[in-house]
Amino acid sequence: MDEMLTRVNNGLSVNCVAVEQLLQGECLSLAEVKRLELELSTEGNHDSPYIFMLPANMLQVLAWTKLLARVHCGELVP
Repeated sequence: MDEMLTRVNNGLSVNCVAVEQLLQGECLSLAEVKRLELELSTEGNHDSPYIFMLPANMLQVLAWTKLLARVHCGELVP
């Protein structure tokens, strides 16, 4: 409970449902529950470097190439 109060005071999200929500019949979907679990999870591979690899599908390779060209031309800002 103290941890949840600390998170709320720091402007972070908490994974609790207000009683008013339940009494009014508001339900959280499974997707919302999973999203909250992921957001509040401290697990992860945040220290692992990201390695980008082009997809094996040629249509996807062409789409990525066109996107990269638009970024280099200044049409899109990364």
